Amino acid sequence: FSPTDFKFAGIDVSINKMVIGHRASWGWAVDAQAPYPGSIWADQNYNLLIQVNGTMVWVNAGNKSFSYNFTPRVIDGENYGLNKGLVGVGSDQSRGRLDNMAIQVVQPENTIDRTEDYNDGRANLAGESTGTWTVSGGRETATPAPATQLATQVIDTGAKTLQADSYLELTTNVKTAAMGGILFDYYAANDFKFVMIDVAAQLVVVGHVDPRRGYIVDQTIARTLSAATDYVLSLSLKGASVAVTLSGAYITTFGFNGATVDGQFGLIARNGTASFDNTRFRTNDPAFNVAANIVLLTGSPPTGPAADESTLPGLLDQAKAYWSAQLGIPLSSLAGVRIAVADLPGLERAMTVGRTIYIDRDGAGRGWTSVTVLDVVKFELGHILGRN
Repeated sequence: FSPTDFKFAGIDVSINKMVIGHRASWGWAVDAQAPYPGSIWADQNYNLLIQVNGTMVWVNAGNKSFSYNFTPRVIDGENYGLNKGLVGVGSDQSRGRLDNMAIQVVQPENTIDRTEDYNDGRANLAGESTGTWTVSGGRETATPAPATQLATQVIDTGAKTLQADSYLELTTNVKTAAMGGILFDYYAANDFKFVMIDVAAQLVVVGHVDPRRGYIVDQTIARTLSAATDYVLSLSLKGASVAVTLSGAYITTFGFNGATVDGQFGLIARNGTASFDNTRFRTNDPAFNVAANIVLLTGSPPTGPAADESTLPGLLDQAKAYWSAQLGIPLSSLAGVRIAVADLPGLERAMTVGRTIYIDRDGAGRGWTSVTVLDVVKFELGHILGRN
């Protein structure tokens, strides 16, 4: 923001450490530091990677990384992350030498991008849940269980877990007069993290549920909220941090004690009903990039329309009947197979993860006919059964 108002991250030769801090009118302040792996010498080149997510900063050097979470900058009553100001380089009480600098705003190369709009009357990937969940009118409504005043629903992606170093972005439209939002790092109904809007208390709430201590609020941010408004709640998860935006406005970044990505994720309501729409997840996790599980576009099939998710359950039933007859197995043995539309990268037309089949929305840019979708669903179901 000015020569005397900025944040910094790098190395300090005088103390042989990596540092993160800020510059104020009165001088430089180190807010966090960690030993450098090895020794730092003057007049030597060192490779550094500085990463930012919301207000969380990581310094990566050698084989070591450490982080610090700054307080958001407040301008006209609104919180802002570290991407609000300019970026650059500098040095303090020394001559700094820099080379091969790259400044990048990089969205991860997603291995899957899935949006549930509920327009087909289903929550196609709904998994383990508490409370009551119903789909009607293109939305999903959660009603908490009376005993706990919580309703939770996990999105069953087919992958058991994601890798701790993967990037994960979660978004949903939420409308409630009570509390509603997104849960993540879910291991059990009494072990997960969450971000919710609390309309009754006029807060955005970050917290977790602990097996021993129960429901715990870690951070609250005051926000003017209305029960009549459909808010777009979006989380970006990386490492131990979660960056939160609400209807496009940055809210906060919170740093937990451990990774936020390596559990399951889904939706949550508390103290009253909440309704959801356009629930989306996207990630670069390698669980969704196993070559043997992917059907690629080959040749030049006729161009057709986008996949219609409402027709997929019927096509899956046909594929189940085909394999049941081929293998002499009961249809009941295939009851746990799920199917959904997603945006897959590149030339991928379909993909299987666990017992979940994903059909690319536009067929890798060539569209679909019911015949080609059925062929692909049969193939992917055969893969689940170990026949392909």
